[in-house]
Amino acid sequence: MDRVSAVEELKKSFAIMADDVELVRDMGKSANTPFAQRTLLRTHFAFIEGMSFLLRQVALANSEIFTAPELATLREESYALNKKGDIEAKPNFQKPLPLILFTFRSYARIHGAKFNPDTSVHGWECMAKYKAVRDRLTHPKSSDDLSLSDEELRYCMNAAEWFKKTMLDLFACCEEADDYYRKQAAT
Repeated sequence: MDRVSAVEELKKSFAIMADDVELVRDMGKSANTPFAQRTLLRTHFAFIEGMSFLLRQVALANSEIFTAPELATLREESYALNKKGDIEAKPNFQKPLPLILFTFRSYARIHGAKFNPDTSVHGWECMAKYKAVRDRLTHPKSSDDLSLSDEELRYCMNAAEWFKKTMLDLFACCEEADDYYRKQAAT
């Protein structure tokens, strides 16, 4: 996929997923039920994972700046020889949280920027707790797995705020780099 197509898909998917989150959030405001809470957390984590994937697709459209191991990580692939001695790509799913950090840094690189998400704040700590809650809600083993405490809801909301702020910081960093390179090209 070329960069223009990847960016267009990112924009279209962002709009759909962000609308989903807002619709569920509005549903929860009118009826703050356990169903609305579970639905919001699952929907928002899908937004996080979807955005991470789509940012990687944009980065992959600029593959010439990445090393072979970086490209394999962006694609979530590993390679091995099959029985015939041919190289085969195999899925190599990464842990979501380190992959999010790698994705943010990789996306910034295609803009000529350096970006390191702030992992020293409480919101980043909450991301691991959010993922555990999302996993439990998505793959429940008992009715207890479908319950949410007020503390868990706070962790998830703090994680969601961290992700939003980090995305905005990433885009601002990329815009600053783009402006710098545009000015350099104009002179």
